[in-house]
Amino acid sequence: MIFRVLLALCALTLMIYFGAIGRKHPLQVAGISITFVVLMIFSLAPELSTEIAQRVGVGRGVDLALYVAIVFLLTFTFNLYLGQRERGEQLVLLGRRVARDAAQTPQRELDMSQVAVVPMYQEEEVIVSVLEGVIQAGFTVILVDDGSTDRGGDHIRSLIADQQPVIFIQHPINLGQGAALMTGFEEATSRAAEYVVTFDSDGQHSPQDALRLVEELRRDPHLQVILGSRFLGSSKGMPKSRALLLKLAILFTRMTGGPQLTDSHNGLRAIRGSALSRLHLRQARMAHASELLHLIKHQNLIYKESPVTITYTERSLAKGQSVWGALSILRDLIVARLTRGQ
Repeated sequence: MIFRVLLALCALTLMIYFGAIGRKHPLQVAGISITFVVLMIFSLAPELSTEIAQRVGVGRGVDLALYVAIVFLLTFTFNLYLGQRERGEQLVLLGRRVARDAAQTPQRELDMSQVAVVPMYQEEEVIVSVLEGVIQAGFTVILVDDGSTDRGGDHIRSLIADQQPVIFIQHPINLGQGAALMTGFEEATSRAAEYVVTFDSDGQHSPQDALRLVEELRRDPHLQVILGSRFLGSSKGMPKSRALLLKLAILFTRMTGGPQLTDSHNGLRAIRGSALSRLHLRQARMAHASELLHLIKHQNLIYKESPVTITYTERSLAKGQSVWGALSILRDLIVARLTRGQ
């Protein structure tokens, strides 16, 4: 009897506690409260709990308490995940603000007619050659270092010291490629960039392809976005496992209401500056690629695909998405759908 009284007191205390701290999530508090009420009834009046259980068709009172407790555990676990996700979004926002306030630029006026947003993470070995190619193609670069710990940042500062057209923004910690693009897009929008391409920092993309995408946008004033497609163009050195993963991503995008594309996870894109301000990303990590496609469709932006060449190397393949990474993307997208509007 003492154990049951203690269990009832614990349930009552926790119900009051969650009720006091959970004003932002009334439905979750209601579910938790129901769980604790059932536990209190089971603890203090087991015969009554059995009668209730039989009326709802679950057997004994202990069965009812167990089933409700399981539901509570699942709800509470999901609530913890949502709380962690909310804190993560706040951290991403803070980190990006700090980084943009400390942006480094050359001491000269920059041409913002065509801009390449380049997210970077641990690319010390190749970043200079990548940027030299992009600059030679006529782009001003907004490079967002996503918390790298190598010496890539030192190389970028040397380019700035040489008055190269590079805006260098450095996240204080690793926030994700999606967060790096958010930062780059905000910087490009604030500087009234006319045309913006997204360009990977690992050497997979061709600067000439990027320039051609921008020229296609210039020629057609109705187009707002051009998406690169390796399946319309070519992909040098792509393993069959990577091709299969990309095909599954295309199928998933189509099944979930996204654009009907031949390549749904290509990092080379060209976006008209006036359309960029309508693309508000929320996915800080790799799910941003799918999110961006859905935003393009839901914002009714006029888009097309264009063939590009992707060159795979051992380095880029080692840093690419794995099956587990794809599952993480899927999880983030599902949670985003379930919590839309929160």
